[in-house]
Amino acid sequence: MKSKHLLYSVLIAIAIAGLFHLFGMNEYNFPEFHLKVGQIAEFDIIAPFDFAIRKPEVQLNREKEESVSKVPIPFSPAPEIAFEALKLIDSVLVIISQTKADEDIGEAVESLKKIDLEFTREALIPIRSPELMERARTALKTECGVIYEQGIYESASTDSIDLYDAMVLRRKSIKQLLSVDQARQTFTTAFSRTQYGRFAQEISSYLFNPNLIVNELKFKELKDRALSTLSTSQGMVSRNDVIISKGEKITDEAQNILSSLEAEYVERKITRSTIEQIALSIGLLIYNLIIILMVNFHYNSQNLKDMDKQNGLLPMNMGLLLLVVLSIVSYHGLSYSNILVPFILFPITAAMLLNFDFAILYTLACALIVSPFLNWDPYSIVLYLLTSILSLILIRKNKAFNEYLSIWFYATISYLIVSFTLSIYRNDPLIVLFRNLGLSVISATVSIVVVIIAVPFFQRKWNQTTKQVLLELLDFNHPLLKKLATEAVGTYHHSLIVGNLTERAAEAIGANPLLARVGSYYHDIGKIVNTRIFTENNEDSSSIHDTLTPEESAKLIKNHVIEGIELAQKYKIPSAVLDIIIQHHGTGSIRYFLEQAEKNGGVVDKSLYQYPGPRPQSKEAILVMIADIVESTTKAKNIRTEQDIISIIETSISRLLKEGQLEDAPITLKELTLVKKSMLPVLESIYRKRLDYPDSKDNEQD
Repeated sequence: MKSKHLLYSVLIAIAIAGLFHLFGMNEYNFPEFHLKVGQIAEFDIIAPFDFAIRKPEVQLNREKEESVSKVPIPFSPAPEIAFEALKLIDSVLVIISQTKADEDIGEAVESLKKIDLEFTREALIPIRSPELMERARTALKTECGVIYEQGIYESASTDSIDLYDAMVLRRKSIKQLLSVDQARQTFTTAFSRTQYGRFAQEISSYLFNPNLIVNELKFKELKDRALSTLSTSQGMVSRNDVIISKGEKITDEAQNILSSLEAEYVERKITRSTIEQIALSIGLLIYNLIIILMVNFHYNSQNLKDMDKQNGLLPMNMGLLLLVVLSIVSYHGLSYSNILVPFILFPITAAMLLNFDFAILYTLACALIVSPFLNWDPYSIVLYLLTSILSLILIRKNKAFNEYLSIWFYATISYLIVSFTLSIYRNDPLIVLFRNLGLSVISATVSIVVVIIAVPFFQRKWNQTTKQVLLELLDFNHPLLKKLATEAVGTYHHSLIVGNLTERAAEAIGANPLLARVGSYYHDIGKIVNTRIFTENNEDSSSIHDTLTPEESAKLIKNHVIEGIELAQKYKIPSAVLDIIIQHHGTGSIRYFLEQAEKNGGVVDKSLYQYPGPRPQSKEAILVMIADIVESTTKAKNIRTEQDIISIIETSISRLLKEGQLEDAPITLKELTLVKKSMLPVLESIYRKRLDYPDSKDNEQD
């Protein structure tokens, strides 16, 4: 590993430790005991001072609920309700008074309907008299006020209620109060013998509503008073008492005592010593550094042919830092569930940009690096690990690394399966189970949305060979292909045929057909620079070479590889295609000019007539090499039978084997046999001479 990469690792480890300092200060400043129920204590724990044993949170919450449930609910009269009732009496009588004695009372009935009051004509007619109306107004309002003064309740589950009025809280029997129905009945009875008794009966259904309502302020005061008297402790521990003995199993009770001691440290502001804090900082720094170095060494051991390794090292390390930041935002900042952290984003991104093997270790590293920020919550860590690994396996098995919708589906399914399983194991309530499932879907969705943005960005930045990039390179409007088609026509047609050959062969042996075709189209792109020296572009190319020495001609021919590399780099052709351009001649000799040099006599330096190489490193590069030679040879020969083509293919492959050009690529003899069979139909359809048909008798007579 280079020194600068080691420096990056140290700086990121320091940054993560610094974030823990900022957002996990209690764990740095105050003593704590990382002991769980069921563990065996490795040393004695002695009480350093007297302290109270705090009730467990579950027990304390239960007692609070019980205490609050015993608090009486205070009711207070609401004068505005009685005021509205009196106002209603006036409003109705005003509408009635607006109808003259000689007019139809039906107008008053209709007017009252407009304000949602239903009265009969019989109820309104008697009260039309001004004298009677005034007497009725006074009597009705007086009786209504008396009833509201007594108090109207909505419902009661006990035989009394607590009435808070005039700053005094007193209990009142329910018999001393009125229900809504009782209030209406009392009002109706009071006027049953009067001329306007029918009117009183009908208006009563609109006048009376409960005026004794819960006094929320007083209720809160009573609850707070009840909670303030509730004890939060359940015993004491004296100084020098043995809390846990060495070798003793941690019980729920012992765990609660330890938690009480930790809380007491915080409350009394008894911090760790400076030495302890420094040791903790150094320990966390080393912990982070080990994880980061593990990632980096594993990264450097990967065979990443499609990119420059140095491009991905820093982003992978920064991914760990970003995950920590997201965990802090979710866990410490927003107080959301840990499930919401988009953890799966990082393993899937690593798998798509690098490879599956690295992504598995990266998943483990992500889980380890984020654990301190999640308070070492085992549920979250297990959820992250199982979900990520299951997602990666499903994506790999179904070859869906380039299909974002499928990736989202597999990630979501993995989250749901693991979350459901863990919730069942922990016996979570249904509300918690469904909440976790919902958060899982959100986390998976957010992760894949970021993947859709991040992965293409890095693929283009690192010039990676993706399916989309390869498809774009097949577009004949690409500047290089347009130049090839217009400036080097022969090479262009040669490349198209080589593309047909390699695509068929790649399908036959399980190589990448798309990469093979694209590599074929661009393998001779360097011939654009000096088209006239190549026979396929210029039939008189020999006249040019006749003026040059064999060495000079060989150098010009070799240059098409170097010039092809320069053009490919200029147009940002991905590395996998660039490798084919570099390797399609391997370290083979330019035999024609080498033989000419040998005929001229003298000592010949064969390296001057040899392509720089390297030899093909992939199946696709080998296929382009074979197709390039076979197509050129077949085109130059007079092909009459299928056997002629077979002979050319076998001779070409045998020569390449003999020269060792196929030694560095992962291809077998069995696959080479399949290559021969797959290329034969393509060559035969193009170059085999058609049968000569005899002339007809009519033609002979002519």
